[in-house]
Amino acid sequence: MRSVDELTMYVYGLLDPAAEEAMKDHLHDCAECSEIRRRIAAEHGLFKGALKRESPEMPAWTSDGASRHRRRS
Repeated sequence: MRSVDELTMYVYGLLDPAAEEAMKDHLHDCAECSEIRRRIAAEHGLFKGALKRESPEMPAWTSDGASRHRRRS
């Protein structure tokens, strides 16, 4: 079994070509690592999607109101 760090680097495309090829071979034979890779890839897809979305415009009152309602120490 490979480490979660190695599998994450594979999903994110951070392995060198030789290590990537070795990981592909390993994933072909290891159901446990293949499942972990699938889960990491699903999370990665969510993160990528979240980063592509633009933040909604916030009303001007939200920044002013937040500072007025903070607890004072």
